[in-house]
Parts: sequence; C-alpha cells; structure tokens
Amino acid sequence: MNTIILDGKNLYNEYGLVLNSYSEKMPAPKVNKIEIPGLDGYIDITEAIIGRVVYSEREITAKLTVTGNKKAIEYNLSDFFNAFHGRQVKIVLPDREGYLEGRCIIEDTERHIRSGTITASFVCQPFFYDNTEAGDEDWLWDPFSFEQGIIYPTFYAISGETTITVPSAPKSSTPIIKSTADMTLTFRGETYHIKTGENRMTGMMLDNGDNQMTVTGNGTLVFVYRGKRL
Repeated sequence: MNTIILDGKNLYNEYGLVLNSYSEKMPAPKVNKIEIPGLDGYIDITEAIIGRVVYSEREITAKLTVTGNKKAIEYNLSDFFNAFHGRQVKIVLPDREGYLEGRCIIEDTERHIRSGTITASFVCQPFFYDNTEAGDEDWLWDPFSFEQGIIYPTFYAISGETTITVPSAPKSSTPIIKSTADMTLTFRGETYHIKTGENRMTGMMLDNGDNQMTVTGNGTLVFVYRGKRL
C-alpha cells in the first residue's frame, strides 16, 4: 500500500493512512551577493566563505486518507496526531532512495462519512541521507538499492607513508575516522593528528568523488560517514 514511513512506522500498517499524493519544494541555495553602487549587476560570493553552496530547508506536503467507521477513523487519527504532530522525525517516501529528517506538522483535517483526510507538512533538512553509513560494520543488505546505492570502500591498511583515496557521495560529508594506532593524515594542505580509537573530524569535508590524502603510521583506518544527496 502506498504510504509514508515515519521513525520506522508504516503509516498504513499502524494507522490505516494511505498516501494520496505529495508535493515537494526543493531546498533553495543560499545565494550571497553584494550590490556595488555604480556597477552593473552584483558580485556573487556564495561559495567564497566555505567553497561550496549551502541550502535552506526542503518542504514536503503530503495528503493521506484513512477509511472505516467514524469511531475507527477518530481513533487512528488521534493516535497519529499524538505520535507525530510537531515532532522531529525520520521520513521515508515510497518512491525515493534514502530518508529525510524534518519536523512533522499537521496542517489540515477533513472528516467525511466513511473517511478522513489529513494534510501533513514536513520541514526538512535539505538532503536525502543514505540508509546505511559507509564504514558501518553492521551494514545491511535489505535497505540497499542495487540500482542507485553505492558501497563505498572505507577500510584502509596503512604501512609507513601511504596515499589513500576516499570516495564520497554527491554532497559533502564530515567523517569519523576509527584508527588502530596513532597516525598523521594530510588532506588539502591540512595535517590532522589521528589518535587510536574514534576521531570526529570536525573541519574535514569529504567532497563528491575521490578525496586523496596521505597517511603516515602503521595500522588500519576506517572512515565512517553517511552519504547525502539532493
């Protein structure tokens, strides 16, 4: 049955809600421009600060219907409202890869003799996130799409000075690096000191495609990150 999954709950199985349709407002790029008096046009500095485009929220508006007798309809709608209205949720749409994260807001309800219809909006982060993280030891086949999904190689054996290439999804990701030994890593002119264990790499961004870096040490590195895309 065509429906939406919120926080792992299938809305048809849990509340009898069928998805009639949904509309989507794409995340707008946050354009930063400067008007110069006396000059035609403007100076676009959108990528000047961090070297990439950033985006505003994505908005999803969904219409869902529940059928049955009046008592059952009210029971299901009340349970749904109590569970999700105003909450931050993980959203899986029926025809899209990955998931969104956003806030659920019930905008409108209509009651009929044998059915009830609701309009729910979701104000989301701009990206769809991959179902599984690269480098996840508990990687599952079930949610993986062989048509669109990608398995990223993220395990690297380091011996002395070693050049590695770390691939990434279309939009930038900040990785966690797990290491079996202390090492140093050089990436785009910056040197990072990797400690044994888990390292949250604040300030390091993996861009779309291949990210080449040099690691010095002896041991194993694992890059853990979640791909994201528009």
